[in-house]
Amino acid sequence: MRMTARPISAIVAAALLVAAPAGAASDKQLVAVRGTSGYQPTADAPFRRVVSRQLLADNNIAVTQAASNALVVLPDSSEVALGAATSVVVGAFNDPQSTTPTTVTLKGGALRFNVRHPDGARTNYVFTTATSQIAVRGTIALYKTGPDGDVISCLQCAPGDATVTVSGQTFPLLSGQTLFVSPTHAVTTTSDSAAPGQAFAGTGLATDALSQFAFTEEVEAGVRAAAQAAAAAADTTTAAAVAGAAVIGTAAAVSGNATPTHTSAPSSVTGSATITGSARGAEATPAPAPTRPPH
Repeated sequence: MRMTARPISAIVAAALLVAAPAGAASDKQLVAVRGTSGYQPTADAPFRRVVSRQLLADNNIAVTQAASNALVVLPDSSEVALGAATSVVVGAFNDPQSTTPTTVTLKGGALRFNVRHPDGARTNYVFTTATSQIAVRGTIALYKTGPDGDVISCLQCAPGDATVTVSGQTFPLLSGQTLFVSPTHAVTTTSDSAAPGQAFAGTGLATDALSQFAFTEEVEAGVRAAAQAAAAAADTTTAAAVAGAAVIGTAAAVSGNATPTHTSAPSSVTGSATITGSARGAEATPAPAPTRPPH
């Protein structure tokens, strides 16, 4: 049974012990969740792996590899969770009052977005693929694209909050509806509650309409286990470093080496958790010179 719902980013917050870098109000962050994820500054640039979190410039491409997940956190606290084997272009974040929307382009794979719609405020997002686009005002939904076309499943959509456009035709989307778009732009809609689970199986994304979590329970459990393992490994490494430093310090004292010895434990990275432990060895005291016996 799930615990009380919490923001999507809280799933990985406990696992990421590295402080987020400071940035401007328009900054977007990519947070690694599991497996191998990262970004490309441009389509022609090489992949750069991210092991904790990374600020994204406008139009950077966030990427996850197979059996991997990541989270893009936007300046207004909206979140885009990336499924496995997914690439997403994150455009410039625009003021919600602007007529220019913030555009997120799904190049391939699957994502789950949670666009926040605070009382008295508005949001202005467009999620798009080569086949369809979704105008969003405040919605939790799943979006997938591939050779078989697009799938859009609305988990929480109030009337007017999500509108899908395909070949100039618009389709309002409500909670519980799943829309299929074929490669030839044919559109079908279903309210079958099993459709999201079937369409998004294997992506690592939560498809429960009542869930506020971005990822499946299996992914969440893996993240927590990785964090616990990393913490335990860091404790063990730190203890070993302290013991090692003491041995080195003792050897230095015996040999008459008066140079203090410092030992640092290496960084331990498990999944998306990064923990750095360090230990300082005791300063070595030179052994006194032996006293020459009197003749």
